[in-house]
Amino acid sequence: MGCEDQSQCAAACRVYMDLIEDKRYTVIEKTFDVNLNVIYLETQLSTNSLVTILPILDSKEVDFQLIRKLQSKNENKSITLAICDTSSNILYYKLTDGFVDKT
Repeated sequence: MGCEDQSQCAAACRVYMDLIEDKRYTVIEKTFDVNLNVIYLETQLSTNSLVTILPILDSKEVDFQLIRKLQSKNENKSITLAICDTSSNILYYKLTDGFVDKT
């Protein structure tokens, strides 16, 4: 895909495998953004709404600048974080436009 970060690739693969098991999602597209150096997934819910999913590992810090840049590329300004932990759980959190970083 162009990404050289093996942990990012592994997280994206785990999330992709999880999403293809969920029948609510159709046509899951994998994208590597060269400018942002990030892999994300785009899919459609059965309700026809477009979903952008950003896979991350729980051991990595959330990059809010990156999320804002992805939101600006996204029509509905919504990003779903797919946080992968070491026990193979994936937690999905939806972030909408206007979230605030409390730092």
